[in-house]
Amino acid sequence: MLHDSIKQALKQIITIIEEIQNLTETQQRYLYCDLNIGKHIRHINDHFLALQQGIDIGIVNYNSRNRGTDIESHCHVALSQLQQLLTWVDDCEHKLNKADMNKPIKIFSEIDCLQTQSMEFNSSIAREFLYLINHTIHHAAHIALIAKRHDVDIPLNTGMAPCTMTFLRASNG
Repeated sequence: MLHDSIKQALKQIITIIEEIQNLTETQQRYLYCDLNIGKHIRHINDHFLALQQGIDIGIVNYNSRNRGTDIESHCHVALSQLQQLLTWVDDCEHKLNKADMNKPIKIFSEIDCLQTQSMEFNSSIAREFLYLINHTIHHAAHIALIAKRHDVDIPLNTGMAPCTMTFLRASNG
């Protein structure tokens, strides 16, 4: 169930990129590079890579970033990387049992914008997957807002939190 939700969140980002690719090259560059959609997508990717590496070594370093890479400036690179993440999520679903998902893992992250200060926290793999779902959807909302302002056809529910979707289903049914 958790793995399906992660894939749904990633597929929201994939859908946005695919819609951007339907635009002219000039429009693509403007939205993806100049309006920083590519940086949002790279940021999402960085968090997934941090967890991917962290599962192997027992500590997730969310300070690890890959700024200035091709994922920020090329839609096709982003799509390729997101497809690799979908494959990794599928692999996790088959390799990690419930006990593995609840195993403790350390999280390392900066906490202060005024000075360099990081802390280490206790978490679990399942909790970090939940974080990635919420983090990805949060950025999908920002990306969708940028794209919609420039007349890109984005599905209405893109970037909506799961509890918001539940509320909307309940109020319409």
